[in-house]
Amino acid sequence: MSLASYRALATTIPAGQTWSFVELARALGRPGGARAAARALGEAAWAEPWHRVTYAKGGLAHDPDRRAEQIARLRLENARPHADEGINSWATRVGARWVVDLRHGRAHPVGDGLPGRLDPLRVEAIVD
Repeated sequence: MSLASYRALATTIPAGQTWSFVELARALGRPGGARAAARALGEAAWAEPWHRVTYAKGGLAHDPDRRAEQIARLRLENARPHADEGINSWATRVGARWVVDLRHGRAHPVGDGLPGRLDPLRVEAIVD
């Protein structure tokens, strides 16, 4: 499977959503292809939505310039956590200071006090 197929699939991830490299590889029928997915998106052009794919626990690009760009793009899209990522990790990744539980209308500070059972589809990050 070519690296281009990973990049092509990444273009189908809607704005505001994130996938892990593992999820991307599995979607292509390559359960052991997470490293190939990472390599493919590491070589992706800046215009491609490479920023919507993260490491399994929510980790971002290792290169400081790409990491800063990835954070900025994810913030603009108000990206949601992916299936393998915890809310606390996601909130830290997008630079949130607070997370709002939309289901119960409560705000929680990011860190140790963040409840573990928040619904990823019903949270909002407050960056400022």
